[in-house]
Amino acid sequence: MSALLEHRVSLEHRVSGLAQRVGLRLVIDDEQSDERRYRLVEPMTMTPISADGGNGSALLHELESWLEFPWE
Repeated sequence: MSALLEHRVSLEHRVSGLAQRVGLRLVIDDEQSDERRYRLVEPMTMTPISADGGNGSALLHELESWLEFPWE
């Protein structure tokens, strides 16, 4: 496994864990793009949750920052 892939898998695991702590689920938004985008959803209804009120699609590091400091 390449170092870049290992890093992405590790970050996916970390962000997924942070999401679960606050009752959310991390899902892949679009696998077709060059850079994977993700969204946070409410698990029961799959309703997207977004910090900026947009469609909720973001890069992993953006979601990680928001989950670590949601009040900022």
